[in-house]
Amino acid sequence: MGTPSGELNKVSHREYWEGFYDFYDPNEGITQDKCSYHSETEYCGKVIAHEKDCIVFDALCKISVGDSIEVIYPHFQDDVKMKVNRIYDTDEQAVPNTRPNFRYKLPIPQEGPQGGLIRKCKDTSS
Repeated sequence: MGTPSGELNKVSHREYWEGFYDFYDPNEGITQDKCSYHSETEYCGKVIAHEKDCIVFDALCKISVGDSIEVIYPHFQDDVKMKVNRIYDTDEQAVPNTRPNFRYKLPIPQEGPQGGLIRKCKDTSS
């Protein structure tokens, strides 16, 4: 997948600081301009099941055909990076994107273990 520090940057966090490794000066680590949280990814869904080469998931936010996503599992070696080519609603109809709080199916190249989360990188070009 990625380096441990790369994975740490994907979760919501404040700026990381190494101050406790070598010294502790309480004024050294305080930065007023960097007190907000950062996140490079957006969590988009919870995997509920696997059915016929698809994952069934509850959408937490919008995923569109063409998005690049990661399906992450408890063991990182099971994670899948993929481009979304098709999305199906619960009636097996193809849809262009998901809506929060609805269930969908997504074809996936390999079946993973039970559970899992779907995330996508945020567009930071703006």
